[in-house]
Amino acid sequence: MAGRPPRIETDRRSFDAARLSSDNLVTAVRPYLTISYVDRTQPLRRKQAERILSYSFMTLMGSWEEFVQLTYLKYLAGAASPAGTRPTLTATPQATLLDAARFLTGRPLFNPSHHYHMWPTWNKLVNDANGHFQSGIPFSSVSQSDRALLGYAQAIRNRVAHRSKKCITHFLASARPHLGLPPNAALPQGMDAGRLLSTAVTHLFPARPSQIYYEAYSDLLYRLSRIIAP
Repeated sequence: MAGRPPRIETDRRSFDAARLSSDNLVTAVRPYLTISYVDRTQPLRRKQAERILSYSFMTLMGSWEEFVQLTYLKYLAGAASPAGTRPTLTATPQATLLDAARFLTGRPLFNPSHHYHMWPTWNKLVNDANGHFQSGIPFSSVSQSDRALLGYAQAIRNRVAHRSKKCITHFLASARPHLGLPPNAALPQGMDAGRLLSTAVTHLFPARPSQIYYEAYSDLLYRLSRIIAP
């Protein structure tokens, strides 16, 4: 393989910067996430603040998916994590990231500039990782409970981005566990992605005072980024 392997540290820093930017925006609008019957002159209405929060979450998830994909490809090309660890490859390291992308997808003409590859679930990613890295590590190190949370996060993000019946159905199924509701129960009125993400954490995550679901997911992705790229 010619030259030095690509660096993963750069992608982890990019994810951290995107996460911090999204978190800061949520912090800025958080005072407007509660209804005020006293001050009716506030610059943002609650629904507007929730919409900003949902778009921040979509940005956060996009940066997370990009980080995961680039980390995977760079491991295939022989890169090490910021701490210097390398997963054990089951084949010869790929010469370039383009070669790695084509090796991953099995498409000789795959061009990342024109095509997009993403795994629909973390279990699907691990299935691929088991064939490329010994025991699928580090991607298989994500616990089953965290994989379920990633699935919920994806469903919430998709509901922000799309209004299809499929996305709505997946969002409803994902929202209920956050609220402690049984399957098929109706959601509270006005409960969309922004409202859910701005709701105080009561289920699925360890309880922390005043934490909302957006913050819980942001913390989750940060923690998982250190598992994937320690």
